[in-house]
Amino acid sequence: MSDSASNAKPKLMAVAGRADKRTKFVEIAERRTKAAIVQIRRLGNLANRNAYEFTDADVKKITNALSDEIDNIKTKFAARGGKQDVSFNL
Repeated sequence: MSDSASNAKPKLMAVAGRADKRTKFVEIAERRTKAAIVQIRRLGNLANRNAYEFTDADVKKITNALSDEIDNIKTKFAARGGKQDVSFNL
């Protein structure tokens, strides 16, 4: 067996491994993103002033918390980051 033939097999395995990781990433990312969008829309339902009482400060806290988390996601994708605690109170 030539060197090029023996080197081809590990390369194929590496490519297949990357494809599996990509498939898994896409599957999980789509599912979690859709779920996050649903939950954000549910938060939007709280804007009904006939059903709920809230202040502008409450709205600002909610939107700032969501914006901060979006910024954290961007940072994690740009560079590897550690786990962060979830904390939110009105």
